[in-house]
Amino acid sequence: KICHVAPELLPVPPTKGGAIERWIRDAAGRLARRGHELHVVSRDHGDGASSMQEGGVHYHFVRVPRRLDAGLPAALARGGWYYSRVRAILASIEPEVVHHHSRPAGLWLCRGRWRSVISLHSMDYGWGFGYRGWDRPLFSRGLGAASRVLCVSDFIKRHTIERYPSIAAAATTVY
Repeated sequence: KICHVAPELLPVPPTKGGAIERWIRDAAGRLARRGHELHVVSRDHGDGASSMQEGGVHYHFVRVPRRLDAGLPAALARGGWYYSRVRAILASIEPEVVHHHSRPAGLWLCRGRWRSVISLHSMDYGWGFGYRGWDRPLFSRGLGAASRVLCVSDFIKRHTIERYPSIAAAATTVY
């Protein structure tokens, strides 16, 4: 039982674009066709649905309140709010593996009995905080909680290991 966790910005299956969201949809569909039980957790599509099934994949949606979706409240609180709901969904699914995407802090907030991996799709790991010193410890905890850190290129892998050398043994490139 595998669960992909999308970042809090766009829904999966994608309706407005989003390379990460498309990657999650396509990977989940391929794994489902190979016989795995697949779940995807993402933000909702704004239509009130809390779940759906498509192509053998179970989708679970988190509604993000409008007040947390723009400006300073989004930068400060949207990620924490979203991942607290993701953690509850993961506890109800009880996956064997949780595959997070681009949010090491989200992985740390959602850690549980399951094995976690993370794909880093870019050099931006956060919720608009950037590379300030105070957010690095949180990202470090998230990356350290991952069994594997999957980087989309050797460049991203080098960049990540430069900033978080302790994860070097867990990091690998998966194009």
